Amino acid sequence: MVEIKDKEINNNNNYSKKIILAVGGVTVGSIFGYALQKGNVYLPSVIQGQMNFTNFTMLKMFMTASLTSSLAITFLKSQKLIVLEKSSTMYKRNIIGGFIMGSGISLTGACPGTVLAQIPQINGTLWTLLGGVVGATLFGFVNSYISKLLPSTQPTSKSSTTVYEKFKISMSKATIPFSIMIALVLYLIESKFPWQVDSGVSKSISIFGSISESKVWSPYVAGITIGLLQIPSFLISNTGLGCSSAYVTVGSKVCNAVSCTVDYFKSFNTTVRSIYGPLLNLGIIGGAYLASRSNPAPLIEQLNNQSTLNHFLGGFVLLFGARLNGGCTSNGLTSMGKLEFSSFVTMASMFAGGVLTSYFLNK
Repeated sequence: MVEIKDKEINNNNNYSKKIILAVGGVTVGSIFGYALQKGNVYLPSVIQGQMNFTNFTMLKMFMTASLTSSLAITFLKSQKLIVLEKSSTMYKRNIIGGFIMGSGISLTGACPGTVLAQIPQINGTLWTLLGGVVGATLFGFVNSYISKLLPSTQPTSKSSTTVYEKFKISMSKATIPFSIMIALVLYLIESKFPWQVDSGVSKSISIFGSISESKVWSPYVAGITIGLLQIPSFLISNTGLGCSSAYVTVGSKVCNAVSCTVDYFKSFNTTVRSIYGPLLNLGIIGGAYLASRSNPAPLIEQLNNQSTLNHFLGGFVLLFGARLNGGCTSNGLTSMGKLEFSSFVTMASMFAGGVLTSYFLNK
């Protein structure tokens, strides 16, 4: 494993490590975007359909990716290939930020990662992206004030921020039962709502047969693929999958260009994440484009009748909420994979915000 530390990127002119981060980010992101697109989980109607319980593709992919992420991270930790960092405790921010992010998901039919996969085909999503960058950047300016209103607790060596730390057991003794539980829930959901119906393919196509027999992958194949990407992501960058931090990095670059100084931007502008994150997001766009050659979005999805203002404001709300709670993909896949309490709070609040917003939008 090539260990890359933030201080090495800051203090040394080490181009080889920067190249590893850049190439690794694009490669991991390309596979990520390809899986999102092939699984149809990037489609606005699929994402919004999850929030009004008419399509379960998003939930199945998300739960499968969380399950796979948990096992992948457990494997890396058991082999002493990575050292997991503890997260700050900020439940109020998790609840409020998660709710706001969920509302943004319902408004746009996208999350910070899937909006990138929408760009090659879905009309108007560049405005969602722009709104997201503005939302994430504005959060950087107000973070110091929010931190006073909603303070977080920094972890210590004795802090129990995960399920396995709380019960003083090994990580595997918590993540394996967790994964089995998710698998059972997925089985029950699948028995009631077959993936083939939600994805519009023949019921004769099996889960793994979808790779070769259908232009659309089953959400389980897409979820497993995305979850396994935690392995190269951690080995390359010493961090798990995450998309929203790159929006902050872009905003911080603009801020630097006009000579503004915001403390929040420092770690997004000069460290590992300033290279790996944006290149991962760029890879998602490229991977989704490649997948769209064999699995084009339905015309009604491509036209997307949302207004420019709706795209922009939805993206703004989405990323402001994501940064308030500490991330979207990183919370749902990476933090939940580590069984952090904060991730469960965030995800519950996100779905609550998404479902409630969907209810009022469709009332």
